[in-house]
Amino acid sequence: MSLSLTVPNRIEEIHKALESVAAWMDSNPESDWARPLALLAVEEIGTNFAKYAHPDGCPGMLSIQLDLNDHTRLEAVFEDLGTPFNPLLHPAPDTGLPLNEREPGGLGIPLLRKWSDGIEYRRIGNTNRLKLWKTRP
Repeated sequence: MSLSLTVPNRIEEIHKALESVAAWMDSNPESDWARPLALLAVEEIGTNFAKYAHPDGCPGMLSIQLDLNDHTRLEAVFEDLGTPFNPLLHPAPDTGLPLNEREPGGLGIPLLRKWSDGIEYRRIGNTNRLKLWKTRP
């Protein structure tokens, strides 16, 4: 089972993509175990793309490919032609600080790392490519 989406770099379009992913997951109830990771990945990577991939304000597109292999393995691949950006190089925020001393955000990638079995970033030519995967527990 696969889902392919191409999404413009606007937050409202990322929200539409999330609705599509939720509907796709609803149609695959035997893969409920993958739902939280699939939704978090699309929300986090999509939001980062919409905010940061094209700082010049130019339009861009994010390609999202989700695969449920025999309902036992989720693979998610995100590709864009935006500014080179490896989110895996950014340190996790210090969650030991009091809330009023923390900057908002920064927890999405650490959560993706924790929830997935693997995550990797590659810059291939002009393309950012982020892949993550999880095998059914």
